Amino acid sequence: MNIEDMKDKAYRHGMVSAQIDIDLPLQLRALRKQRGWKQPELAERANMKQPRISAMEKPGAVSFTLETLRRMAEAFDVALIVRFAPFSELWRWSNNFDPDSFNVPGFSQDGGFALPEEQLAAVSRQMKVNLAGDVKRENVPDSMNVLARQVTRIVAADSLSSMIQKLGRIKVDAEPYVKPQRIPPQHDYSANPNPSLEASAQRQAKAI
Repeated sequence: MNIEDMKDKAYRHGMVSAQIDIDLPLQLRALRKQRGWKQPELAERANMKQPRISAMEKPGAVSFTLETLRRMAEAFDVALIVRFAPFSELWRWSNNFDPDSFNVPGFSQDGGFALPEEQLAAVSRQMKVNLAGDVKRENVPDSMNVLARQVTRIVAADSLSSMIQKLGRIKVDAEPYVKPQRIPPQHDYSANPNPSLEASAQRQAKAI
């Protein structure tokens, strides 16, 4: 398959049909074998008959409907994405697709929702939040404590993408925190314009 072939419209749209009639059955078979299931087990999970599963795994044997694909996605506990795409994307997919290495993890093995530990630690340090839900209040304005509580709830309940979306909706009305400077005690120079001379005179008086 080369790019020159894609200039022919009939060839291009023949690829679309081949992706549905050939690649989809190979994907179904690959996902079933990855999970170590026999066809009867997949049929039970999809609420179908075993002969229908067998037919769907044979390229060109059946015409797929969206409802059938949705039921298969639910049986495998994976997502189903149906969208229009440019031919360049289909061309790359067809060239790179290998049924022996094709793998789509189920939700329980999907690491895409996990927040990396180092990122979670950074959020915890920045917002002064511990993962038990408490807030460390040392040198943190009240408005930041409010934001920290919201971040804690989001991290505990939602995925990283959802957390980012919700953080974008949080409004915090706060001035940038500035650490207060320690101001040394002021001397009243109206009573004594030079305190160091007075202290020196007192020490000399005691020594006499």
